Amino acid sequence: MFPATGTARKSWCTFCVSWLDTFEENVRSGNIMDANDAMVMKALVDEIIVNDTGIEIHCKCGVTIEQEYIK
Repeated sequence: MFPATGTARKSWCTFCVSWLDTFEENVRSGNIMDANDAMVMKALVDEIIVNDTGIEIHCKCGVTIEQEYIK
């Protein structure tokens, strides 16, 4: 499902980052996550790690996004 190398992998990574940017905007604005967001998240994200200082989102394509909590 998720390509390991080459142009196809770059496309998935670009889509993953783009979708996460949009998702972040929706969360900040208070928009509610819908079923489509949940399906895309399940398809793209390998794991989400929540710790004391922030979160890490590990995508299946190899992209990792880290976000510290805002104090």
